[in-house]
Amino acid sequence: MFFNNANVIRQEPGVIVGPISNLLGFVLDFIYNIFYFIAPGLALGLAIIFFTIIVRILLLPLAIKQHKSMMKMRALKPDIDKINKKYEGKITPDDMRNKNIELQELYREKKANPLAGCIPALVQWPIFITLFSMFQSPFAYIIRLNEAYGNLVSHMQSIENWYYPILNIQQLGLSKLPNPNYELPLSIDNNVIRLIFTYSFEDWQLYFSQISQDYVPALESLIQVTRNMETFLGIDMVASAGFNWPAILLPIITAVSSFFMSQFMMKKNPLDPNAPGASFQKSMMYMMPIIMAVVTFVSPAALGLYWVVSNLFQLVQQITLDKILSPKDMEVIG
Repeated sequence: MFFNNANVIRQEPGVIVGPISNLLGFVLDFIYNIFYFIAPGLALGLAIIFFTIIVRILLLPLAIKQHKSMMKMRALKPDIDKINKKYEGKITPDDMRNKNIELQELYREKKANPLAGCIPALVQWPIFITLFSMFQSPFAYIIRLNEAYGNLVSHMQSIENWYYPILNIQQLGLSKLPNPNYELPLSIDNNVIRLIFTYSFEDWQLYFSQISQDYVPALESLIQVTRNMETFLGIDMVASAGFNWPAILLPIITAVSSFFMSQFMMKKNPLDPNAPGASFQKSMMYMMPIIMAVVTFVSPAALGLYWVVSNLFQLVQQITLDKILSPKDMEVIG
């Protein structure tokens, strides 16, 4: 079994996530190569930042549509208040139904959607899930990283009985993989690179103890190459943030920035507690930061960086749109 070509590593095969991850992976690899020539040691982090900005720009039409809808809702507030006051104290099913009918007619007449504010956030979830899948095996998408791991595996396979520790020591074996292929235990496609990608410092030390020490310096040098490519400002971008410093800052900043972004938008566009979807939007304002903190805590740090940059971009975007569009504009449009 010898490693002939690093590029045979398979990308995400899923019917839905697969095509999206392959497309986003192509874009990320293209950006990574640009920054690799400028600053090799910062290339992955800079590529993620620039990639995030591109994604947010592509989502800008949805953001503008969301902002216009929220401005319309603000302009409609006097009319909504009249309807609410009309049915104040009336709690019979017929009254509530008639109230909802009048509100829906108002929204339809003014072409307003009280739930439009949730759309951009919901659209980002498929992208986030795709990025989560991509950074489980970034070597399948970033060619230079692919080649670095390929060189490492090739050097390992030049060692006599290089696979003995993998087959005989459980800590180094296929049980480390989420979906091990035991029929092809050291197949290039599925397991060799994916396996050593999961190795910690302790795992490598255990592996080194099982082979001739003459090979260790060269292997350590090749391992360091992969680590340098995966690190940004001291953060291992492909490892979960966890309690590792300074990676732990990413879940914290993600949660704080998400919460303040929600507060900022709520202050600019106060929710009508009687409007359809109001309770959902209010609960999401508190739940989303917690959810994002937990997800980025257990996910590759690259996702935390993506979300932090995305939140900062959204804040600047919101401030800019507030200056460009006003409730009076929405009254004219409505």
